Amino acid sequence: PTVFKSIGVQGTNTSLLTTGIFGVIKTVITLVWLFYLIDRLGRRALLMYGAVAGSFCMWYIAVYIKVADPAHHPTANGQLSAGGKSAMAFFYLWTACYTPSWNGTPWVLNSEMFDQNVRTLAQAFAASCNWLFNFLIARFTP
Repeated sequence: PTVFKSIGVQGTNTSLLTTGIFGVIKTVITLVWLFYLIDRLGRRALLMYGAVAGSFCMWYIAVYIKVADPAHHPTANGQLSAGGKSAMAFFYLWTACYTPSWNGTPWVLNSEMFDQNVRTLAQAFAASCNWLFNFLIARFTP
């Protein structure tokens, strides 16, 4: 709900609904990724697509939040502005780009690229690095 508040979503029920839609999109795209995309498009293509398309979506959302500042300038009627609706659409589009690319593909790629003798250690190291950097980003960024 924090991301949606920064876009300008107000009210507990609305925040929970938007978060629920986020979860549904992520689940559906994960199933499509699992059963179709990962073997059809390939790992590299998925990562490149996710990086470019996801970056574009995040740039759009960041510019909207910086320019409109919806957290400090809410609309009079409590509804999202047109820019807020487009920012939310870009957030859902980012979800559709991130989920089949950087959400699970690095784990598959990492499990396939190491020799059987060191695969367990490499997976453990990759997981610990992922958790460490996720913690650092969550802890030290606003």
